[in-house]
Amino acid sequence: MKRIFVFILAIVLVLGLTGIAVAEKDPIRIGVLSNNADAVGMMVHAAVDLFFEQHGSTICGRPVEIFHENTSSDAAIAVEKLIKCVDEYGCQIIIGPRSGSEGTAIREYAEIYNDEATIIIGSSGSTQITINTPENLWRICATAAQVGMALGEYAYNELGYRNVLAVASDYDFTFGQVQGFMYGFVGAGGNIVDKIWFTKGTTDYSSVVTSISKYDNVDAVFCGVGAIDSIYFVGQYAEYGLTLPLLGGSNFTDTTCLTSDIADKYEGIITSSYYADEIGTEVYNNFINTFKDYHGSYPNSFASDFYIGAEIATMALEKIDGNIEDVEAFRAALQATDYESHRGRFRFDDAHQYICDVFITKVTQTEDGTYKNIPLVTIENVSQFGKFDPEWFASQPYPDRNNPTIESIRNAKYAE
Repeated sequence: MKRIFVFILAIVLVLGLTGIAVAEKDPIRIGVLSNNADAVGMMVHAAVDLFFEQHGSTICGRPVEIFHENTSSDAAIAVEKLIKCVDEYGCQIIIGPRSGSEGTAIREYAEIYNDEATIIIGSSGSTQITINTPENLWRICATAAQVGMALGEYAYNELGYRNVLAVASDYDFTFGQVQGFMYGFVGAGGNIVDKIWFTKGTTDYSSVVTSISKYDNVDAVFCGVGAIDSIYFVGQYAEYGLTLPLLGGSNFTDTTCLTSDIADKYEGIITSSYYADEIGTEVYNNFINTFKDYHGSYPNSFASDFYIGAEIATMALEKIDGNIEDVEAFRAALQATDYESHRGRFRFDDAHQYICDVFITKVTQTEDGTYKNIPLVTIENVSQFGKFDPEWFASQPYPDRNNPTIESIRNAKYAE
């Protein structure tokens, strides 16, 4: 009888301890870096929260803790918040940040946390982030140049433009947008007449618009102007009566712009992006409608990025039974990501950069009176290097006010 009692007691203790072990599984901690103070930031915040609420805020039985940190779109603050997330909160995964200069700063800091954290860059499209990429960093948006190259080719081959004036703010992301457009347009045979630069965050574009009006023999204007800045630029462009066609980078006609008071001024503008309205697939429709029910408005590319960031991190963790402590296995699973996302096939190249579908879109008024970026053409499986030889591409100076040059593009080496 005593032996039976001891045996039963042992079983109870084992089961009890097992139950305690399950109950006490350490949480998976994820830091989210974004400017949370504006409308786009609130979308980003909602996208991450939506995903994890859909999945019960657990991964393989482990609770998920989310730490949203406001970077104020400032590179130095972004680095401070990265440090806070890893050192203070113990985050094993970072999703973000959002702007180009922030991503560049985080990329420079990534190797310091190689053993502690895996960084999934959210919406930072600066070219240099995935050139000689740190081994603990991946990027889930397209580079600024990646989508711009397709638009440059389209402008030359389909729109018949031969001379384009470039206008852009002078920071990392829009340097990349101009780079990409030039690679595509000049590579196809076109000419960039000139480049006009202005400070990011400008609200008075009178001098820029006046300068544009002085150029002759220009077919169109390429605009490396993002979201909120774009509203000021397009409004004043129309106010001054300029009629040259406008082309834009991926965020020139963002949802923020197309729901503004001057949405009608955007009609007809052609842009390129890895995200669009009316993609039309079932998974896309499910995503946008679920997001709208949750947040009250349709998602933009930034919300898409951060949602996918949460999604692929979860998918990778599920492949290794939630064992985030096995960093090598987690990163191998992350690199092997290949699935149909709400914006098309999603996978990485060897440099940890998203290989994307590029949508050439046109702002169109829909039947319900709203304005949307409607796809004209879809180019599948676009590399960050476009049609260029990867080694040649990586050897070029990082884009800035002076680079790339027309001469360097005309002497470029293309992939075989």
